[in-house]
Amino acid sequence: MYKEKILNTYETWMSLIKNGEIIPYFQPILSIEDKCVFGYETLGRLKLQNGEIISLGNFFTAKFYSWLEYKGICQQVASDYKAIDNLLQFKSLEKIKNDPNKKSKLFINVSPSLLEDNSHGDEYFSNLIDSIEKVGLSPDRIVIEITEEYIRTGLKPLRPKIEYLKSLGCLIAIDDLGTKSSNLDRIGFFQPDIIKIDMQILKMSVVDRNYEQILYTIAQLSESIGISVLYEGIETEEELFHAMSFGSRYIQGYLFEKAQPNLIKREYFYHTTNRLLAKFYIQTTDALRARVSWENEIENKLNSLNLKDLKLNNYMNYASSYEEIFKIDRNIYRFFITDIYGNQVSPNYIRGLNNEILIDYGNPGNNWSWRPYFLNHIYRTYRIPSRWVISKPYRDILKNLILRTFSLSLDDNLIIFIDLIYKESKII
Repeated sequence: MYKEKILNTYETWMSLIKNGEIIPYFQPILSIEDKCVFGYETLGRLKLQNGEIISLGNFFTAKFYSWLEYKGICQQVASDYKAIDNLLQFKSLEKIKNDPNKKSKLFINVSPSLLEDNSHGDEYFSNLIDSIEKVGLSPDRIVIEITEEYIRTGLKPLRPKIEYLKSLGCLIAIDDLGTKSSNLDRIGFFQPDIIKIDMQILKMSVVDRNYEQILYTIAQLSESIGISVLYEGIETEEELFHAMSFGSRYIQGYLFEKAQPNLIKREYFYHTTNRLLAKFYIQTTDALRARVSWENEIENKLNSLNLKDLKLNNYMNYASSYEEIFKIDRNIYRFFITDIYGNQVSPNYIRGLNNEILIDYGNPGNNWSWRPYFLNHIYRTYRIPSRWVISKPYRDILKNLILRTFSLSLDDNLIIFIDLIYKESKII
């Protein structure tokens, strides 16, 4: 078997390719929406004379290309690279054209360097368009997947070609968002239909809350501007459920199927997906019930204090009642009061390490209207007055605590914010 370490020279690759056969493999992409195969990502394989199949991934990403370019001898390399990529695309288009599922999409990986505004880019682009026309596949079944490669000339020279592909009906996807060169500016520039989330971010989200918040933000952004999210590299049920929690419309990975030379029937994974969706629903609703139960418990305890009847002493001391607030639940970490503009008018009352109550007079006058929970309080109070507003979990960076804030308008001028340490019951 050929090991990756020996496939590190242009000459080695071209010798193998000359005596082998370029063939496309297809990894299915599932739609969570209809539980069926949405499309296939085409991946290059080389069939050797002895029948062994090896991946062309290392060929298309090999570091020797940049070295040869530096030496100024990359003309033949560029020509060979384009020819092999175009051949792979043509064979993939032919295969998908004959798929009984006439709605299936073909995801074609396209290196942005091959679309750059130069003679090589123009030739590569023309060959791609010619292949689409020659095969006769409707362009709306093609997804052009822009890989995470650095673009030397910047994004602007690619715009005419991307816009032309869109005008034909092709969909545009950005690969591996969040890694290497796939930065957020590509979303604004390319206005893609689909973004693919790098599998490493998803895997890290299973064990690190910071990555969860990154995925949550991407999901919110995608939803607000009408982009579908595709999570790739799904290998476990836990990763699948995380992806579904963060806006996945499409799923790809070994949990369902590896790349293979044949196209899978549209409904092949229907029952498996249906079972997994049911399991996801049960786990998610259990976690939601636990969260709501905790929220109701804290809210009932806070309501027992009749906070609106308590009086302020010059806005600087919450009478003698602050001790009563800390007594109702051991997870209450801190509270303070602001005016309706977000200006803090009380000290910070804080539970110390030994359960003592500390009073920090350093914050009065600070403005907290920039905090998401403040605006959330204003919005929800407008809708349902005289009710506690509960923030989503967030991290206190200085104390490295996960907190949730309960807030209540005491009157028309004052708002109390009570921070509780929160042990998450994960909604996955």
